[in-house]
Amino acid sequence: MISVRAEVSSLRRLETESARLYRVLQSSVDKEVQQVGFLPDATRYGMLVDGKAGQNGSSKNGNGSAAASGPAADTTQPSDKQRALIEKVAKREKFTADDLNRMAETLFQRPLDQLDRKQTSAFITELLMLAGPPRFRRAPKPSTAPAATA
Repeated sequence: MISVRAEVSSLRRLETESARLYRVLQSSVDKEVQQVGFLPDATRYGMLVDGKAGQNGSSKNGNGSAAASGPAADTTQPSDKQRALIEKVAKREKFTADDLNRMAETLFQRPLDQLDRKQTSAFITELLMLAGPPRFRRAPKPSTAPAATA
């Protein structure tokens, strides 16, 4: 973290000095932003394309050459364990298929059966925070209602 200090001789100069410091900081940020380095293609990494969620991954690496192929297992489909966990939580909490699809649509703009393995993992995380064991659930938001006094 960088610290910036300026000494002013009079409070009347405070506004002027503040504006000067702001200009110096802004120009420094602008200069750094001009040299950003590698950025992934925004249309392929997590961004919406034609109103649909973009697909992560690419057949090319950052240098534009073909990436080495990984294991032969199909990593785009959710695993049997992922499906079983979703079914278990849904059955216990009495969630319907429509409930699960609405949640998937909200998170990923697609139904549950069209999620890939990573999206299914994120879906499970959200599902457990909503309806999983207490250790996974989100902490309740503090109430704004006044506490009752005895």
